Amino acid sequence: MDRKGVIFHLFSGPLTDDYLVADGRRSLPGGALSVSRADVAHFMLKSLQTNQWDNKAVRIATKK
Repeated sequence: MDRKGVIFHLFSGPLTDDYLVADGRRSLPGGALSVSRADVAHFMLKSLQTNQWDNKAVRIATKK
């Protein structure tokens, strides 16, 4: 699927700790396109404890 022109939505929702994460070269299941700021912050802090995402592009979205 070509993602040109697709808008990913970052919203001010609560922390769910229930989100999808994928390598930036891969699509997320179900075409997930939005995520809360709290979940992004949670992922960023969690990723400091591992080197799994070092030097990689990341896609993150709320599970539907």
